[in-house]
Amino acid sequence: MYKFNKIEKFRCRNTLMLAFGIMFIHGCSSSSSSNDPLATIGGQITGLGDEPVVLTLNDEDELTIDSDGPFEFEMGIAHGEDYNVVIISQPGDVACGSENATGSVDEDDVDDIQIECGGLHMSSRQGDASVHLDWWPAVDGDLLYSTDRNCDWSNVQACENGGMIPDVSGGSIDIIAADEGLALDRNYHFSLQMPEHHAATTVGVAPFYQYAAPVLGIVMDDQRIYAGGYGRYFGGATQGISWFRDDGSEMTVTGPNYRLPNGTTQVMVEDPNGGWFVAGQFDGGGDFPNQLIARLHPDGTVDQDWEVTFDGNVTFISDILVHDDHLYIAGRFGEIQGSSDHAALARLTLDGELDEDFNPEIPENPSQITNVDSILASGDHLYVGGNFVVSGDSDVNIGVIDAETGEHIQTFDAATDGRVTAMLLQDDQLYISGRFEEVNNTPRPGLALLDADTGALDTTFTPDIEDPFLMDMELVDNRLFIAGQFETINGSPWNHLAALHAETGVLDINIETETDGVVYTVDHRDGYLYVGGAFSEVNGNSAHRVARLDTANAFQPDDGWHLSFDGIVLGLVETEDKVAVLGLLWTAGGRDVGHLAAFDALTGELDESWDANVRGLVVADLQIHEGELFAVGAFNQAGGESRGHGAAFNLHDGSALDWDPDVSGTQVVTVEPVADGHLAIGGQFTKAGGETRSSLAILDSSLGNAITGTGDPEVLGSVLSLSHFPDQDILFVGGAFGDIGGSDNGNIAAVSDTGLSPITWDPDPNRSVWSVLSDGDDHVLAGGDFTEIGGGAQGRFALLSSGGSVVADTPEANGTVFDMSLDTDSGRLLVAGRFTEFAGEPAIGLAELNLENLEFSPLGPTPEFNGEVRAVAQGNQRIVVGGFFADMSGDGHAGFVILDDDFQPLIEAPPGRFHASQSQISANSAQGQVGEFAEKGPLGLLDPFNH
Repeated sequence: MYKFNKIEKFRCRNTLMLAFGIMFIHGCSSSSSSNDPLATIGGQITGLGDEPVVLTLNDEDELTIDSDGPFEFEMGIAHGEDYNVVIISQPGDVACGSENATGSVDEDDVDDIQIECGGLHMSSRQGDASVHLDWWPAVDGDLLYSTDRNCDWSNVQACENGGMIPDVSGGSIDIIAADEGLALDRNYHFSLQMPEHHAATTVGVAPFYQYAAPVLGIVMDDQRIYAGGYGRYFGGATQGISWFRDDGSEMTVTGPNYRLPNGTTQVMVEDPNGGWFVAGQFDGGGDFPNQLIARLHPDGTVDQDWEVTFDGNVTFISDILVHDDHLYIAGRFGEIQGSSDHAALARLTLDGELDEDFNPEIPENPSQITNVDSILASGDHLYVGGNFVVSGDSDVNIGVIDAETGEHIQTFDAATDGRVTAMLLQDDQLYISGRFEEVNNTPRPGLALLDADTGALDTTFTPDIEDPFLMDMELVDNRLFIAGQFETINGSPWNHLAALHAETGVLDINIETETDGVVYTVDHRDGYLYVGGAFSEVNGNSAHRVARLDTANAFQPDDGWHLSFDGIVLGLVETEDKVAVLGLLWTAGGRDVGHLAAFDALTGELDESWDANVRGLVVADLQIHEGELFAVGAFNQAGGESRGHGAAFNLHDGSALDWDPDVSGTQVVTVEPVADGHLAIGGQFTKAGGETRSSLAILDSSLGNAITGTGDPEVLGSVLSLSHFPDQDILFVGGAFGDIGGSDNGNIAAVSDTGLSPITWDPDPNRSVWSVLSDGDDHVLAGGDFTEIGGGAQGRFALLSSGGSVVADTPEANGTVFDMSLDTDSGRLLVAGRFTEFAGEPAIGLAELNLENLEFSPLGPTPEFNGEVRAVAQGNQRIVVGGFFADMSGDGHAGFVILDDDFQPLIEAPPGRFHASQSQISANSAQGQVGEFAEKGPLGLLDPFNH
């Protein structure tokens, strides 16, 4: 329906009267603006209740609507003119919002305005230190926020961390935490208020910070849940790539942080067309459609159309290089882009097309694993280092090939007796480093200088590094900085990062750059040396996993630089205004909780007032005994005081008590109360409580002294779990050991709870026992990676009798069992591990059963975890889970999650979690490797070239 504008018709009549005499020349009919039809403005309304809504069109035409259906304004709008429909009065019983309410009139009537009414709803979606809110209907109002869930929204400024964002509209908003001053480590609640009447809605948002690193020890009381593990920070969840602004004063996310389905990132190089190439060991999925490598746009987002495929023996990419408008990919893989002729080194166009004419002469060697770890371009030549034999020649682990064809350059002749992991070219000389002892049949542990043309060894460059595994190098002026795993240079103690004279290889003792953990990457830019790895200190200064050393200040850590991570940093890429951090990452920055944190048992929120201040590597187990919290693991400080792998804390505030087991060895894995005033500890150690004790000891609970008369149990191996049966005066011991007290009992045993003398009981499992637990009667639950126990086949889980036999019809698991929790009142048994099936039913990482009268019945279903579940506890209508996982049933919880009795998380997880792969987790937590954790980094000595 068209309408004619009355004002225009009146003007047209006046024009006719005044110009009647010449109407044949300038008649009204010749004017295109007279008699133009006007468009009607209208649409549909739905969801109205008993009260009307009032709309206005362009602040001129007012329309009251009291029922659902079509509506139309009286006033029309001329073609090409704008229209704006606004709700000026809401109904009293529902809220109304609009869609398509503004625009310009074209040739047709406007009939697509939607007025939707109903109850007000709001949802949230979190990003990196940001939150996106949606609400329906799309009403206008004020957005209030507070960390107090019981806030009186009418007085929001009086609420904890209360504030307001006025006049929000459109049904959605993106909130940047820094812009609004939101605390990153707190739960927020948002309320949308409509000033003109009572309609309101509220939504809760999880903290942007989380406790996301692997948790190994869990215990709870009525007020708190205590969690200990590898994580030092309650921080921002991160994963394979994290971008941060580098302004020397704060840690601020500046680009997309990606959720990797599986694995790590290790190397990133600039794309000449803009953006980046990033590679490592990750599987396709999520934001990354590719396997092992991806291309990023200049803004940091993933190029979804760029794809490189791998098949066959796919393992990892260790290095990438852009040279002469081509992308070189090095590592270990069977097929790339459908071709099997490039097992460890390939050349592609920047668009991802394989160069079939590039055929590097690096064949598979049947006597060793072939991989290329490092590549370096110089003109027409490509230097390659790794673990290989160049075809038809004597070059071993180091060689030169033609950069275009891959043909071996015969004039370069060099060999090492181990892997070459890094190379650095300076003029006509080539530095090589890695894991070798000899170069060209001459002793050169880990580091050598060669003639870049011939491969001849420079005999004047003679570094003296004991048992090194070097990961990276960087030349700064006339000093060569080396990074990796080493502890002695030139006969002097020197750990993991050192400056050598570039010409001689002699240590420069005036440049102190020692760290307390492995350094994986080192890079120099704009007067600073950037280092990353698995360390917590540089030169005694706190620097968790990353540090920036000031070249103008004797390479001391830059106190104004505030990046910190939980995990392992494998690569750092610095640009003009930001830093990209690569590796195996869990959290970035945040509140330092020191490997042991307390959470409110009711809400699941971090108890900020509780501070144990543990410093070291990991808290492995927790127990509450006689009103105190006992923690063991691999750490050397608690509450600012020195401690030897164990400490006790006040339950209410986390203050450290006097107990100190003073353990000498790798770490303490488990702790168990055995009697009033006594505790048993197990792990991998040689001394505890001031006495010689082999991996098992009983200590007093006040000071940690060894109990007189217990003696040395002489465990040949590691103790992983303890369970005390007080009615029988027996301590059951599980682990990875071949003998205890000369009894020939392997992997599981029973000993006296006073003297630790062996008791006759030998189920004889064929592999490790990770968990032992009382069934509340006189039977023992055992879990591990055994396939035989009690004299017969039994998969990884067993209920054992007092005679050591397996109780009939005991269920099995198809993967390792790490922990168990039994509620003896209800009979609910929770089993945690790395399995996909338990008792013949699907169960991924966590199983729930009922145990009654020695009979099991599966319950569930349970949440699904994409990695190892290492710890589980239950009580007070709470279930707490920890381990090496990064996802629970697709919702992104990583490392630690608090659930209600129905397995629902108390706090939602923010997005962007790192997802660790089963294969990677298995390799780093294999049987017998428990001691590697303390000695060589958070997950053992992570070899970035051989994951």
